[in-house]
Amino acid sequence: MADLFFAAVFFIAVYVVGVAVARLMPGKTADPLLAPVLGFAGWSSAVTLLYLSGLSLRLAALLVLAAATTALLVPVRRRKPRTTRDPLAASLAVAMLLVALAPGLSGGEAFRVFHGNDQDQLNYLSFASAYGRLGHDEIAAAGHAGLLANNALAGAQKMLEGRPAVSLSLAAFASLTRQSLAEISYAYLACLQALLGFAAAFMLRGLTASPRLAILGGMAFALGFFGQFALDLDAWSQLAAMAVATAGLGLLLRFGFRAPLPAGLLLASLLLLYPEGVALYGTAAVPLVLRRLRASPWKAASGLLLIIATAGLLVSPLLFRLISYVIRQSGVGGDDEAGWARHFFAFLFGRDGGAFDPLSNKLDTAGLISGLGHSSVNVLAGLMGLYPLTGGAMISSMALGVFLCLLIAAPFIGRHGARAQRLCLTLASGAVFCLLSLAWGHPYVAGKAWLLLSPVLLGVLLLPLLQPRQPGFWRMAAWLYLAFQLAFGLWRPVAATAPDGIAYPPPYPSLPLAKAAVDWSIQEHKPDFARCRLIELDLQSSTLDRYLQTVLTEWGMAWYSARPIATDYTNPKSVTLGMQKPPGTPDCLAADTLPGSDKGPARLIWLGRSSALDDFTSGLNDRLDILALPLALRGLHAAETYQNAPLRWTDGRASLLLPLPPDHDSFTVDIALWPVRAPGTYLELRINGVDHFNGVLPDGPWQERYDVPAPDGTLRIEILSSTFQPEGDPRRLGVSLQHLSVTAQ
Repeated sequence: MADLFFAAVFFIAVYVVGVAVARLMPGKTADPLLAPVLGFAGWSSAVTLLYLSGLSLRLAALLVLAAATTALLVPVRRRKPRTTRDPLAASLAVAMLLVALAPGLSGGEAFRVFHGNDQDQLNYLSFASAYGRLGHDEIAAAGHAGLLANNALAGAQKMLEGRPAVSLSLAAFASLTRQSLAEISYAYLACLQALLGFAAAFMLRGLTASPRLAILGGMAFALGFFGQFALDLDAWSQLAAMAVATAGLGLLLRFGFRAPLPAGLLLASLLLLYPEGVALYGTAAVPLVLRRLRASPWKAASGLLLIIATAGLLVSPLLFRLISYVIRQSGVGGDDEAGWARHFFAFLFGRDGGAFDPLSNKLDTAGLISGLGHSSVNVLAGLMGLYPLTGGAMISSMALGVFLCLLIAAPFIGRHGARAQRLCLTLASGAVFCLLSLAWGHPYVAGKAWLLLSPVLLGVLLLPLLQPRQPGFWRMAAWLYLAFQLAFGLWRPVAATAPDGIAYPPPYPSLPLAKAAVDWSIQEHKPDFARCRLIELDLQSSTLDRYLQTVLTEWGMAWYSARPIATDYTNPKSVTLGMQKPPGTPDCLAADTLPGSDKGPARLIWLGRSSALDDFTSGLNDRLDILALPLALRGLHAAETYQNAPLRWTDGRASLLLPLPPDHDSFTVDIALWPVRAPGTYLELRINGVDHFNGVLPDGPWQERYDVPAPDGTLRIEILSSTFQPEGDPRRLGVSLQHLSVTAQ
């Protein structure tokens, strides 16, 4: 219900703003498909400019809505536009949003937290949290002490000089709904995904598609491969910019420069959301501009200048910031770019990939030709958004190749109108940008550019469906493509149920290992955190550390991190600000590795992943073999074998803080030692602060059983002993554990 509530607020707000903006347009351009995208462009631009001028985001959001509502109430003398009322088209639009939201419900928090790019996802989320809580001047003026207090603040401060619009937009919506950002971040991305569908549908509508076909095409793009991939990049700015830019291209296709004010707003929003994309979309729009200038030079030139002037006026307070940011971004990547490209875009070469790895180094012409010849079917399928069909047997690959040939040839069979021809030229111009980026050794830039062009590709591939006289054979290829994309979108909620990521075969970008390592269901632990006065975070996973900091901050809970705070948690070369000073004595510890018993908090909130330990703490098993846990245990050396049985040496100061199942307050601890130790070994065994053995161990095997209470839900075991160092062994050895287990009573 939280997702549905947020989505309702999102689309009501952007639709109101969009309809208000549409009143500035020619009569026939008050299109319900364009209104949500126009509204988001106006919303993101306005809240960004108002926040940077010193207003709080809540006040900025209320002012934008008040201004839009006032504009709707002011009578305007104009010819009422004719709009097509199609209940089925409206139902399909609602269905598109519901299907976009569904994976977040079926996959749960472990799916929602991030997809293929944990770094960008957690950065955008934490920045939005910072902007929602603190004003612009407070963030901009934050010194060392402020940055040290929250490791998201340094990035939020830096992003103020770049493109904070997409995070500011989420924080502004959250200020209206009063929801936690971590709770609604996926719903926000799903709404941006749905905006992609509206933008693509508007573009198709401009190509004379019927309302129903336009909505189906928009659904196929937003929910199909390209829409899913754009969301799985976790690049919020790019996802939002794709919708805005696609709507802008559709506006140019349909009206040229006869709607300069809305077009200028879309351009300004693109500059604020994703200024790097202006180079690609500017290149792609060159054929549209040239054709308009050739047909009507003075009228087109004046309209173009008015669009640029409108955008420039709107972003003028940030113009120098944007220029500086784009210059800085042009130098980002370097040696890391090949790795980024390999992670995100290796799918372009199919599931098997063969021996050819074009992303490992900068491509030369010979290498490119060799690679394309080796995996041409896979490459074409990847470029067309048909990656899931690759990796089959030879016969299926041949069938896929035939289908690809039909799909690519179909748009060029028969005659098309002027708008369709301009769309093809737009795709060709953008493709030149991609090829030049690839030739200059920037595969990551080329891959992102092709993704940004994918809505135009969709429009070109669906052109046969817009020609009633097109032979059915060619139309069938376009219908099959459309059906596949829709089916892939309907499969997404099922794929989201995979426990450790997205259930798509590699090399589709996902991070199953990062998700398998820790427990991401932080919302389920909220009652545990709510009982804490101060929470210490001791987390090896820097991503979980950032996520938990953001969530706890949103919940208003006190915490501090036991790990060093850096200016950029994702970059090992970033500046380390130091260690946070505990504001008091913590009573809870959140950890993803079992800590030693010397940790101060009385209660452990376990966020690691171990099937045996998870089954024990959840009550599925009442007995836990501690020595068999595949976890690093404080003070224990690696497992060995002795007399065909396991043995683990202590280093003289073994300690363990163990989470326990909540429905028990009494446990039995069984411990057994091998008779392999130095003569006269001294042992002190302490459980939950109580000495259970304190003295010299007798010769031979030694084992004991202790019944211990554990009312606070944790068990502290300390095994302290004298040590010795065998000849030729660099380790200090204490006692040799044969068995150590805990049983719930």
